[in-house]
Amino acid sequence: MTGLDLTIKKHWTVYIIPGIIILVALFFVYLSFGVTTKWISISLLVFASIVALSKILTVLNLASVRWSFNGGELRVTKGFLPWNKTHIQIPIFDIYDSSVSSGFMGHYLNFAHISIRRTEGMTSQLSESYLAKAAGFSSVLNKFVQDYKKDQSFVNKNPAQTSDVGLELQRLVDLKNTGVLNEEEFERLKRKLIDS
Repeated sequence: MTGLDLTIKKHWTVYIIPGIIILVALFFVYLSFGVTTKWISISLLVFASIVALSKILTVLNLASVRWSFNGGELRVTKGFLPWNKTHIQIPIFDIYDSSVSSGFMGHYLNFAHISIRRTEGMTSQLSESYLAKAAGFSSVLNKFVQDYKKDQSFVNKNPAQTSDVGLELQRLVDLKNTGVLNEEEFERLKRKLIDS
């Protein structure tokens, strides 16, 4: 490949609210040990523990999101538990383009929503919100995609011309076989077609 290895992850701001909820839930777990009424103590302990555990899982899921690009392939991974892991690999020829959008805070804190449009007969889209440095990642990805398309359009010019020459040659053969062209005219037109 190119030796390139760009990676982006979730921005630190996505961890603030779950982190606060975890701290509050742990505080309520601590308080539950001081409550004298047993059923209230157990209820508070169970509820606060469930809330804390669910937010810890949320933080771990957010931390597992990773978008990386090596110049030839985009890899998107998320999920840390075996039943919710996702790995998506998109070769550069399947990427149509990338776009980002960010609000006021995203602009100043350098995070954005990124969308990748794919072409597989029909266009499909892959997107993720609150990715740090998404604008730079998107611009590098778009540059590689555009360069790849330019290279492919250059490479594909010759086969298209070859198939046009082949069709034109077949038309000349048909004209010769039907008697419209004699052998000398056929050879002259064939040479002209091949030389052009």
